[in-house]
Amino acid sequence: MVFGRWCSVFLVGLVCGCKPESNSTLRSSCFDACVDASAKVDIDAQLAIAVDIRDSLEIARAGLLSIKTISSAVTQFVQSMADLKPGMPSGLAYSGAGTYSLQANADTSVEFQFYLPSNTSYGSVGDLIEFNLFDASNYFSSLGVKATTTVSLSGISTSLNFTFDKLGPGAELLGIAASASSPIPININAFSSQLGKVAVAAKVTVSHRSSSGTVTLSLAPEQLAVGAVGNASPQLNVTNFSAQNGVFEQSVTLDSAALEFINSSGKLEGVIHATSASSDFGFVMKLTYDIQAQGDIELGCLGVSL
Repeated sequence: MVFGRWCSVFLVGLVCGCKPESNSTLRSSCFDACVDASAKVDIDAQLAIAVDIRDSLEIARAGLLSIKTISSAVTQFVQSMADLKPGMPSGLAYSGAGTYSLQANADTSVEFQFYLPSNTSYGSVGDLIEFNLFDASNYFSSLGVKATTTVSLSGISTSLNFTFDKLGPGAELLGIAASASSPIPININAFSSQLGKVAVAAKVTVSHRSSSGTVTLSLAPEQLAVGAVGNASPQLNVTNFSAQNGVFEQSVTLDSAALEFINSSGKLEGVIHATSASSDFGFVMKLTYDIQAQGDIELGCLGVSL
């Protein structure tokens, strides 16, 4: 087998071939020199798994975007209680024991957990919050909102208060002392700011099947305060990676991944390197994400540094 050649694949699909110097027409015959002359290899069919990996990462973006949506719902929950319309965000399910799930699309599921930002009467900073953050009864039992009108020389003013029979553990997340009694003046901004300090951890899992094979992977952003997610660019930990095509006994190994998700733009940025191996053909691949590119792919023979 001959080493030292490389190819490129552009966003339009797997139209590939040699590119030793300039923008030459890409064609799969560039890999002919990488394969034993006696081998009968469907090169195009094996190269296609690189596009499947890129497609899987594109599919995963829906799950990554949902983290921003759910985090925003946490910070808005105080307002929903003040409006007496609290509830679970659309599509989110509470599994119990502090774990939530969401199906972002047919191939993508997301698991969420939230963690204490400070010490409370029931846990320490960094502990898992084991109750449903989107259940108002976990903040106030028998929640009500009472409007109080005050007449003074300055005019007429109206204030809103939460009324309740008993405080729940969530009230401490709003900065309300465990000993507080009903009613409590509603300060939307202050309570929301406190709740925005809760940390969110999420894992996005993709299982994508096509005619070219099956790709599964998980992406876990670094843990952040829910109030900071919208403008953050968290690093992504890539785990449980598997890309296979049983027809060719083809399997792809993830060599390295340095990815981040830009929440403000909803885009991925970074680089992934991987190696594909089968009984008769092997190649290396590089996926690059930046502001201009949504998954540029470079391919090369084994031994090539991309």
